[in-house]
Amino acid sequence: MKSDVCKRFKELRTYFGESQSGFAEKLGIKQGHVSAIEIAHNNVSIYIMEKLVEVYNVNLNWLVSGNGSMFYSKGDQIGLDDIILRLEEYKNEIGGEK
Repeated sequence: MKSDVCKRFKELRTYFGESQSGFAEKLGIKQGHVSAIEIAHNNVSIYIMEKLVEVYNVNLNWLVSGNGSMFYSKGDQIGLDDIILRLEEYKNEIGGEK
């Protein structure tokens, strides 16, 4: 699961044609952290997931499970309960890391 999320994280970056440093800057993290996620040394943290939704409108269901579209569409209701549920599911999968 962790490596799948990391692959989708990299897929997002390349979809936007961003360098690791440019992607990192938009997410408020360091380039080395992006690199570590992409090679599955680090997890995609809850903070980063929140930033992906905020900055890129990323569908967390897609990021965590691979299901659905990469992005929320304008017609989607992005409910806070749904986002919290997805984040909690992922947190449990990665062993409760913050």
